[in-house]
Amino acid sequence: MDKLWKNIRHSLVPAVFIVTSVVAETTSPVPESVQASVADTMADFDVPGLAIGRVIAGEIAWLGTFGQADENRSLNDTTRFNVASLTKPLFATLVMHLVQDGRFTLDDPLAYYWIDPDVEEDPRHLQLTARLALSHQTGFPNWRGNRKLAFMFDPGARHEYSGEGFEYARRAIERKTDQTLSELMEQYITGPLTMDDTEFGWQRSLEGQIARGYDEQASPIDMGYLQQRSANAAANTFTTLADYTRFAAWVSRGAGLEPALFSDMTAPQAQHENPWEYFGLGWRLVQPEGRTILEHDGRENGVRTQVFVEPATGDGLVILTNSANGELVVRPLVEAAWRDSEALLHQRDLDTWHYLQSLPAAMHRGMVQFISTSPSFTQKLMHAAQVGLIEPSGMPETEYDAIQASIDPFVTAFHNKQLEQPAVLDLLLTLGEGEGEDFRLSKTFTAEQAWEWGRRIQLD
Repeated sequence: MDKLWKNIRHSLVPAVFIVTSVVAETTSPVPESVQASVADTMADFDVPGLAIGRVIAGEIAWLGTFGQADENRSLNDTTRFNVASLTKPLFATLVMHLVQDGRFTLDDPLAYYWIDPDVEEDPRHLQLTARLALSHQTGFPNWRGNRKLAFMFDPGARHEYSGEGFEYARRAIERKTDQTLSELMEQYITGPLTMDDTEFGWQRSLEGQIARGYDEQASPIDMGYLQQRSANAAANTFTTLADYTRFAAWVSRGAGLEPALFSDMTAPQAQHENPWEYFGLGWRLVQPEGRTILEHDGRENGVRTQVFVEPATGDGLVILTNSANGELVVRPLVEAAWRDSEALLHQRDLDTWHYLQSLPAAMHRGMVQFISTSPSFTQKLMHAAQVGLIEPSGMPETEYDAIQASIDPFVTAFHNKQLEQPAVLDLLLTLGEGEGEDFRLSKTFTAEQAWEWGRRIQLD
């Protein structure tokens, strides 16, 4: 079956590439340059199916679906995706509407309405608010798993990405409003936006409608686990490209919020000095040259999704894939589809380098070793190092550009197993200094070090 699927997939990309433009809002076909980038990146990184939508001046400009939903179905406008953590911006926008209607507040203790039994003996639960939850400052882990929920640090002391924080806020809101998450979403988000193909948690009607997930080798993943998924503030949303792009367009126009509330949602929320990451309420923030671009990604087995919104210009971009390799296509598609991709990607890379440098030194070697097991993570680190180390090194611009142009071919070779993981690890370790437990990523590179790094990643 895997061999059959690979034959089907390669017959579709790019020779018989399937493109479907959808919904009434669409005014233009997918640009040829974007179609070409999609075809190339899907083939390069074994991505079976991809959907991409573009918002310009606050309206949907074009939508396209490419490739396969599974062995027997092409992607089209009715295909539902598990968008994973792209749920979080939806939930955060719902919360802001509840605040606007006077039904909830951002800063009252969530303990007024909900206290998780696992933390009721810890007085820090009294510090929890919706603002802290939506900006990942609760002190909770991402998920508790089979363990009891517990604080890793004091609320507000730092950022730590946490689905548990969003779920804590959901439980408080459902008790305060006496409505379920699905009911509230229908009232404030999906109903007004006519997002008729969006469900929160598994429903029988989704059977046979979901894009099947595929692993790094383009082998299908058993999707039966989705049938156990209930409505969740941080995940478990099943939607179409058209519906989610409609949401992104709405956010680009202010999401129906009063200006002060929308500004609050899209402003940095750190309640501590020198944050490692930059979050608004429900969104990561990328701020190149004083601008604010909202972004979020989604990651689960066989799922990689991404959204960008720039409210000041009304721009937006939604990318949905049914592949564990989907993150590898985001960068080239941003370059092909976003009007000012260089500034956006440069700032994202700089933010990533800032975050990695901020981690305790004792974590650096293990982190690099883990990164070297994944082409997606390797791509992210290499581009971050390009901005954080190579750019400030003072090397000539032509040499800098040559190194930058070598990163993605290197990652492609790694993905295609032309490079083995030990060789990749050996290369990534040259971005640091020190041995063993004393290893840490370098803070600066000389032009000579930058040149040597560039020589090693060029495969010609």
